[in-house]
Amino acid sequence: MSFDISKLCETQVMLGAQAKLYDEHKSWKNLFPQSSETHAIESMDFLLNSFSDPQELREFLYNSGLKYACGADISVSTKDPYFAVGVLVVIDVLSLSVIYQDIIQLDSNLLQVPYLPGFLGLRETPIIVKLIQNLRQKRPDLCVESNGPQVILCDGNGRLHPRRCGLATHLGVSENIVAFGVAKTYLEIDGISSESIQAKLQIGVDSIQNQAENAGSRKNHVQWIMTEDNIPEKLGAIVFPYKPAKNAVYVSIGHRISLESAVLITLSLMKFRVVEPIRQADLIGREYIRMHQSQQNITNP
Repeated sequence: MSFDISKLCETQVMLGAQAKLYDEHKSWKNLFPQSSETHAIESMDFLLNSFSDPQELREFLYNSGLKYACGADISVSTKDPYFAVGVLVVIDVLSLSVIYQDIIQLDSNLLQVPYLPGFLGLRETPIIVKLIQNLRQKRPDLCVESNGPQVILCDGNGRLHPRRCGLATHLGVSENIVAFGVAKTYLEIDGISSESIQAKLQIGVDSIQNQAENAGSRKNHVQWIMTEDNIPEKLGAIVFPYKPAKNAVYVSIGHRISLESAVLITLSLMKFRVVEPIRQADLIGREYIRMHQSQQNITNP
């Protein structure tokens, strides 16, 4: 299957330009609507320093109206590249328990779309859209935000992307839903040196190691990712969990949410490094594939 890369790039640029980079949702409080960036950062720092653990932060978000968070993941069998599943889960924000899960086995047409670096949305958006359509049919009570989930967390980038359109932006703008990306690895972008990313990671690691001395200060759990142009552009954030960890995640806006809100939600949903909606979707998908492979071994010893 061949693709016109130039046209794909044009599509990404177009979608990225349509993304709304501020809170615009109706089912929960807009914590950071269109306002000055300085005010947003100061407000977020105040909120972070107001909570001593993720549970307190979840209670704040829950009382603000955010009841449910959605996560999606695609799992491919390591033994059979033609067997893969898409998984979508919805968790209760307060308890982190899974209240909805859906698994679809991917057909050959979707599997024929290859993974192209920088074009994850091309491969995964149609799969996640199908899962969201199932959610609308099976649990319309969970689709209270423009006929979609209150917020969906994507295992990939949003605006933190060479053309400002990673998976979360592609999905969010295409479906007009509230979405943001939580990536496990950093995608290199022109205008941001790898040295600056490493320096920010080290600041986070040092902060966590000295947490006993810095009790009550959570600012270093978040490091902003800025371009190094004459007019810096804030594209994302490096986020470490409250619980000590050596690795961080990379958070960026998809659509209809501010980066500050995305960071707060990420911190609140981190039992471990990977946010709980995505972690649960991954676990469910892996277990489904494991059972499939075990069945195949029994059938074809």
